[in-house]
Amino acid sequence: MMRTLYRSVKGKERRYTIELVSSLFGEWVVIRTFGSSSKISPKGVIKTYYGNQEQAEEYLQILLLQKTKKGYRPQKNET
Repeated sequence: MMRTLYRSVKGKERRYTIELVSSLFGEWVVIRTFGSSSKISPKGVIKTYYGNQEQAEEYLQILLLQKTKKGYRPQKNET
């Protein structure tokens, strides 16, 4: 599962991607990448590991709520 969110800050568009994947060792990983939409490579990558899928999904939902409150939206603004 991967979600990409966008927001405009000081006239520049920011991108925030949250991805939920399982590892080869049975762990679940929430991978967050963020940076400018105009750049190919992200400015930062944060990985958080969980023992089961339920905990990882709960954390993913919390992140989505936080980012939505901060102004991120699922699609680019067409202006």
